[in-house]
Amino acid sequence: MAKEWLLQLLWSLLYTAWEMVQEKKAPKHDALGLCLRSLEKIIAVDWSPTK
Repeated sequence: MAKEWLLQLLWSLLYTAWEMVQEKKAPKHDALGLCLRSLEKIIAVDWSPTK
């Protein structure tokens, strides 16, 4: 995965977490935890091409 893709993904997740807090749909610590867990899970996937 390209680092540019991961950077955009991180910003998207952070924005989503911020929006959840602003709309009072999640407390700050929960939103941040979900953001980081999502990023970890996406990075952990084996993105190598299958044959």
